[in-house]
Parts: sequence; structure tokens; C-alpha cells
Amino acid sequence: EEMFFDVMVHLPPGASDRQWISKFESDLPQFTHLVGDLSQSIHFGQLLLRGTNGQIMSKSILADSASMCTSNAAIECDYVSARCLTLKTANGTI
Repeated sequence: EEMFFDVMVHLPPGASDRQWISKFESDLPQFTHLVGDLSQSIHFGQLLLRGTNGQIMSKSILADSASMCTSNAAIECDYVSARCLTLKTANGTI
């Protein structure tokens, strides 16, 4: 018998049109990262998403620097706007 659960992070709206978050980091092995359509509401200074055996999927992200790293899984991004972008996976597609 397997157990499943979700970890959800809700970012409250900021005072301005686009909220500034200087750094957001997630390192969750055995979990899939699902990132919604955030580019119109949040601007990340640095965004770091890491995992193993779980996909990283995002709709839209705005960041000065973004890094997405996983293994044994794919990375799928519809749109990422970043000055510096790193996408790394082993045994998966980008």
C-alpha cells in the first residue's frame, strides 16, 4: 500500500501589481514540482527548484535567475523569462 500527499505553497499577493520575492528555493526529492502561471503576478530574484525522481513543470515564470534541476524525470516549461536560466536533468527530457 502506497501513501500519496501534496505539498502546496501559496504565495500571498503583494502590495504592487507584481510581487517581488528575492529568493525562493525548493528541494523536494520524490516529488513533482508543478508551477502555475506566475509571470504576471510574481517576479523572483532567484528561483531554485530541485528534486529527484519527480518532474518539474511550469507554465510561466519571471526571474532574474532560475535554476531547475532533477534526475530520472523531465523538465517542462511553457515560458521562463530569466537573465540566467539553468535546466538540468539526467535520464529525462527537457
